[in-house]
Amino acid sequence: MSWHVALQGPRSHMPVTKVPEYKFITVTKLTPHIGAVINGIDITNTITDEQFNEIYEAFLDNLVVFFNNQIFDAESLVRFSKRFGELHQHPIIESHIDSNPYVRLIRTDSSSLAANGERWHADVTAEPTPPKASILHIYELPEVGGDTLFSSMYEAYNTLSDNMKVYLENLYAVHDGTKVYQGNRYPTSEHKIVQTHPETGRKALFVNRVFTRNIVDIPLDESDAILEMLFKHIENPLWHCRFKWSKNSVAIWDNRCVQHKALWNFYPEVREGHRITVL
Repeated sequence: MSWHVALQGPRSHMPVTKVPEYKFITVTKLTPHIGAVINGIDITNTITDEQFNEIYEAFLDNLVVFFNNQIFDAESLVRFSKRFGELHQHPIIESHIDSNPYVRLIRTDSSSLAANGERWHADVTAEPTPPKASILHIYELPEVGGDTLFSSMYEAYNTLSDNMKVYLENLYAVHDGTKVYQGNRYPTSEHKIVQTHPETGRKALFVNRVFTRNIVDIPLDESDAILEMLFKHIENPLWHCRFKWSKNSVAIWDNRCVQHKALWNFYPEVREGHRITVL
């Protein structure tokens, strides 16, 4: 699968020091490359197309955006999420809320064997068409801890050497969910290692520790070495942001150019929320 589409020309990428002007929202960057907090709007209520367009522009520019003090129930979260596109139904996990196939319960507590998303990954990349975006609403938190890290795959790609960029340009990697969801049939797909974002025209790395198994058509030892180098490169904190959740915060990230990692440093306390992914 490739995301190359007919573009009328990439969106001009503004220097990181320049902040777009918005009429309906205020946007505060967390880092020059990734992450911003949006204020001045209640996304739990009906929002106009103009307001949503500004949110979406900030989403594309900052890769992941955060809102605080947003009190959603499952129904209103679905309604808001549909503004981003058709919703995705997970092929395996069935921890749905109110029998809604699009809303997943995300919970970590003293009985958990691992945290949800404890390793660096993009969501469900083993599918033929991985999700476009993920929307997470956290409504129960530990007293301290439980932050989430996000990494820019634009910067991970941009900071590779020119020779490595050329080498990776036309390679594909196998993404497999079998190890993650043991005992279940799960899609296995091949995706280009270097993807071109269909809306921004920017290039991004598209491999991750959770789902990427091997590079196609090269020896396994070479594949393992290259992937491990890329995984470590993605984990460089220079292209990360870190979000400290508060009760009823919402994060929306672009799954096409962002990886994330949840920190499980709050055992045995509880962290719980609802997540929706967008096709």
